[in-house]
Amino acid sequence: MRKFLLLILKFCVFLRETLADPELLNVQVIFRHGARTPTVRFKAAIVPREYEKKPIGALTTRGLRQQYETDKYRLVSKSFNQYETLVLSAMDDRCLQSAVANMAGFFSNPELGEDWPFNWMPVPIHTGTYPDRIFEPGQGCPRYTQTKDERTQLPAFKEFEEQYQEIITDFVANTGEKWRSLFELNPFVDAMVCAKEHNLTFPDWLTLERLTEARWALNKNFDYRWGHELNGERNELVVALRAGPMLKALISNFTQNSTHKYTAYSAHDSTLLAVLTALGKRTQYDILENDWPDYAATMVFELWKMDDGQLRVKFLYSYNSVDPKFHDFTNTIDGCPDEGMCPVKNIIMSLKKFIPKNMDMACAVKDQKGMLKKTLHEPRRVPHIQVFE
Repeated sequence: MRKFLLLILKFCVFLRETLADPELLNVQVIFRHGARTPTVRFKAAIVPREYEKKPIGALTTRGLRQQYETDKYRLVSKSFNQYETLVLSAMDDRCLQSAVANMAGFFSNPELGEDWPFNWMPVPIHTGTYPDRIFEPGQGCPRYTQTKDERTQLPAFKEFEEQYQEIITDFVANTGEKWRSLFELNPFVDAMVCAKEHNLTFPDWLTLERLTEARWALNKNFDYRWGHELNGERNELVVALRAGPMLKALISNFTQNSTHKYTAYSAHDSTLLAVLTALGKRTQYDILENDWPDYAATMVFELWKMDDGQLRVKFLYSYNSVDPKFHDFTNTIDGCPDEGMCPVKNIIMSLKKFIPKNMDMACAVKDQKGMLKKTLHEPRRVPHIQVFE
């Protein structure tokens, strides 16, 4: 009788473990900073007057609100706990401020007292040193720069660019600038995208249709520069040199039992694009359709422990603060099943070719004397924070 009861007890323990609900272990979030000003100064005649004397590349009040109001995961305590939440940021002011605004919307602590700003909890934002390869894809990587320069000199790419010469000619004629390529045209197109985001007036000659046409051409151009071939396939070396450091950080939290339940990365559109390109041949195009990540766009990696003990990942994407809903794109990742969550081992197998074992050596090139150059140490400006209405 005693043996029978022990067997029943063991069976009950087995059922409890087998039929246990899946457990969400941790969440990693990468979001683009909020809306900003143009990153290049132009003469006043060709850009909205509102940009005169404004700081370049600065987060705007609209950008702050986009981050504050985005949907947040409530996996951790309502009050900040340094053992639960880790927030990292690129060094640019707009990313640091976006992280602060995002966390202000995430946490609140009215117990701090009446004199404290209402419903606001200061959260530490961690950042690195330049070059920060996690947040700035390809920065401080001579081999990436060399490979990019070589690929953009290929006849096939030159022929591709020729298709859009009419756009360049039109913009040059209407602005008086001396742009010779789509790449040189990009800062002005970006300035007009900023103007559109803030409901500012375009120059009389520029229509929304013309701007959209120029953006489409530029997106294709940068798509090639940042890892895709003209036929849509991926260049493994370029993708690895750009996305490898961030992928390594993400996967380490899948496999090393991170103590943090919530890790947030305040980043750039280029950071999100590097990861999307690496995830799968379909991922970037299914989500963006030849567009770029919008301001406050957010990608989410949920790590789940299933009832059989297996670790699986769910990949979600939120387009912006206007469409904050999280859409499930897990099945677009290479090696993942058509439905449901993806086993961690499948993602690791798919991404390992994009994660160099030694990033310094992967980035190294030989100079004219045959010596290895591992890093480009470029001067880094330390700007002060400015926000404008």
